[in-house]
Parts: sequence; structure tokens; C-alpha cells
Amino acid sequence: ELLEVFFAEDAEFGRTRFVQGTGFSGSRFLKTLDLSGSRFDREVYFRFTEFRGHTDFHRALFRNTVDFTEARLQGDVDFREAVFERPGLISGIDLPESGGKGGPTGRDRDFFILLAILAVLWLLLLAMWRKKSR
Repeated sequence: ELLEVFFAEDAEFGRTRFVQGTGFSGSRFLKTLDLSGSRFDREVYFRFTEFRGHTDFHRALFRNTVDFTEARLQGDVDFREAVFERPGLISGIDLPESGGKGGPTGRDRDFFILLAILAVLWLLLLAMWRKKSR
């Protein structure tokens, strides 16, 4: 638990695995908070947390509840490729359907690639069928 902790300098938690429930509630991050590539196996709470500098959740994996109730996201926040396995359990923040700014999540991207491949195969099959019918 990092409840009501004040970070005047950069806070580096990138690629950290949080196995138990984690609380940052009431904490203040004045500069960069790096949680990129982190994994949250249980619930994580950012209630009443202030994010004043750059906050990086790039490629973070949230496997359970994520609570941003009354959090203040004042700086640049990066949710690119963050994965929320249980999106219905996100509260206190509105994220794009993709899971964050900057594009679709890995699962969404895989779906779009598969869809594009199937569309190309369908077009090739249609072209071959038209060629045979002439």
C-alpha cells in the first residue's frame, strides 16, 4: 500500500508485478509516474490520487478492479496498449473503447489484422470465381 504518499521526484514502477491488491489512494505524483509494462493481478486503487506530471500506463495489464474515483489526471496520461481484462470493473475514469489513447489494445489489433486477412482472402476468392465464370 502506498496510501497518501507524496512523490516530488520521478516514481519508477515500470514492469513491476503487483500480486496483491494495491492502493495508491490519496498519493500525489508531481513528476513522472512510470507504470509501463506493470501487471496488476488483483484490484488497484487510485482514489483521490493526483497525477500532475506524465503518467505512463503503456502496456500495463489490469486483471481486476481499477478504481480512479476522484483522481486528478492533470498531466499527460498514456494508456497506449494497456489491457483491462475486466473493463466493467473500471471506475472513476472514462477510457476510450480501445483501452486508452493511442490506438487499440493488443487484442483489438489482432482482431483487426485477422479481419483484414479474411477480407483479402474473400476478395481473392471472389476474383477467382469471376474469372472462372467468364
